Formats: sequence, structure tokens, C-alpha cells
Amino acid sequence: MKTYLSLALLAIVLPAAETPATPEAKSPDVKATDPKAALAQQLKAAGVKSAVVENASLQKEVTLTGQVVDPWPLVSSFQEWVSAQISAETAEQELSRLKKLQANNEVSAHLFQSTEAEALKTRLATSLAYQKLLLNLGPDLLQQGRLENLLKRISRGESALVRLDLPLGLTLDEHPAAKIASVFNPTQSQVGNWVSDAPAASPMTQGPALFYVVEKPQAALRPGATVQATLSTGKAASLAFVPDTALLRTNGKTFVYRETGEVSPHHVRCPLQLLQRTTLHDIDGWLVTGAISAGDKIVVQGAFTLLSWETLENEDGAEAVVETPESQKTPAAQTK
Repeated sequence: MKTYLSLALLAIVLPAAETPATPEAKSPDVKATDPKAALAQQLKAAGVKSAVVENASLQKEVTLTGQVVDPWPLVSSFQEWVSAQISAETAEQELSRLKKLQANNEVSAHLFQSTEAEALKTRLATSLAYQKLLLNLGPDLLQQGRLENLLKRISRGESALVRLDLPLGLTLDEHPAAKIASVFNPTQSQVGNWVSDAPAASPMTQGPALFYVVEKPQAALRPGATVQATLSTGKAASLAFVPDTALLRTNGKTFVYRETGEVSPHHVRCPLQLLQRTTLHDIDGWLVTGAISAGDKIVVQGAFTLLSWETLENEDGAEAVVETPESQKTPAAQTK
């Protein structure tokens, strides 16, 4: 009897042991991790942010040196010219009076000749005084009483006359406004406007010189002070603007990270050439040329974090591959 029971139990247990176990159904609350979404969350947690590249204007500039003109020699020459004019007018009036008397034989020949000689001498003195001013300032400031008004403003401290020296070989087709500042305080510049080309070459550069007037000059722009000035020349060009926070530099190369992809961002190094510092929307940065253009997305925050991750991933220390597709290279600067 015991033998039959044992066989019956064995027959029941063996089929159950051979039947494979059915896998348990996964809970609906458990979801597989999306690597793309995880990367996006990781970048967000690390503070990595991107922005679209905008264009800004690049204005070619030239830096000049010069000096605030001492007005005293000009005042002295101007007074000499005015005095000579008065003397000449007086002598001409006397000569005209004596000519009328001479017609009636009412004046001696000696007196008439002396008066005529004096009138000629005063005319020559007037011409010499004018030529002296002309050689110092040029014709523009001597027309329509401009010099007299300028000297009055300078004597009152309302204006300053500045001579700017151009390098030898440089000429300007136009006369743009200049930002003028003392060399000892270059950040405190004031706007000066062109009034005349200097008739003589600069004694410092042997190139041409320009006269500019600064209204309400600061104390640093006193007569004799050495100044530096910045002038904008040529037409403005439109170039890509990159904020300082986006720029990285390794192995002597400057680059930014260009971002592609919305769900799973991909970052590529893009080498750049820095051209000129500027400000756009109150953000400091650079106008650049290179493998980016307006409309591209670049990393503007957390760029150093990406660089650190990249360095850790490259165990052999090899430099990351830099992509510079032709379609992404900034074209030559287009003038407005």
C-alpha cells in the first residue's frame, strides 16, 4: 500500500517540476530608462544652457594719437592779424583822403608818398599775419569767423582744439566723429568733431594731421595734454556674436560648443577666430569668424562642464574630434 502511494505522489511531483516557470508580469509603474531623456536631464542638472547665435556689426576702427592745442600762440597770431587789418584800413582811409587833396594840389608830394608807403606796408603786414594763421590752421577755420568764435570758447573753457596725427600712408575719405581721451585716462573719452585738416604734416608721424573740437572738455583735456582717439572707418560688416561665457581655450585654440538635436543634444567643438570685443543686449563678448553662423545654437552656460566631461571620457588624452562642415563655416564678412 505504501508503495502505491509513493508512486502516485512521485507521478504528481515530476510533471510539476518539468513545467517551466511563467515569467512574472512587469508592474505598470516600472518603465525602461530613456538614455536620450536621461542625457537631457543630466545637462539641465549640470546647468548647461544654449542660445541661438546672433549677428552684430563690426566697425573697422583706427587708433590715433595727438595733443590738445595750446591756444595762446593762436590767440597771439589772431590778435596780430586783427591789428594788421585795423592798421591797413586806417592807412587806406588816410590815403583816400590825401588822393582827394592831391587832385586840388592841397597836399605835398612827400606827405602823399609817405602815406602811400604806409598803406602798402600795412597791407603786407595783414597778408603776412593771415598767411601765418593759414600755415598753422588751414583755410577752414579762417572762414566765416570760425576761428574767432573757437578762440572765445577755448578761453572760456567751453571747447578744446585737438590735433590728431595720422600714421604715414593713412588717408581718410571721410571725417567721422572721434572718441578722444587723455592717455592717462583712456576710459573717460569724449566725442570730438572734425573742423579742419592741418596744413602741415605731423611732426610725430610725418603723416597728415586733423583738427578736432571737443565741447565741454574734461579737466584731463587741458592744453598740451597728450591724447589718443578712436575713429570708425569704412562700412560696417555683420559677423557672429559670441558671449564670453561660451568661449573656451585649450592647446592655444579658441572654440565653442555647437549644439544640435532637441531631444538628445549633441555638442561639437567649433574653432573660432576672435576679431573685436563688443557688447550685444548688455552682454559682453566677441565678434568672430569660424565654424558658426547666425542661427546656430551654442552652449552659453556650462561650457566648462562639457569640457570636463569630454576630458574624462578621453582616457588616452587625445583631443576631441572637431567638426567644421563647410555649411557651418561663417562666410566672409558682408558689408551692410
